[in-house]
Amino acid sequence: PTVNTNGSTLQDLAGYKIYYGNSDTDLSRVIDVASASATSYVIEQLGSGTYFFAISAYNRAGLESAMKMVGSKQIG
Repeated sequence: PTVNTNGSTLQDLAGYKIYYGNSDTDLSRVIDVASASATSYVIEQLGSGTYFFAISAYNRAGLESAMKMVGSKQIG
């Protein structure tokens, strides 16, 4: 992500938020990855089913980019 939800350019990157859930319209679970240099993250203990994932970036002021759909994964 390169743009905040308010349309401004994303600067001073502080971390990412991973949104996920069991449908692409209900990404109600959120993980805060508070590291601008993170390139991966493992979500453990997911039960059987299909999970959908999206990601956003945020800066030190707390401004967050729009979510970008990453994909889905079938577990079990």
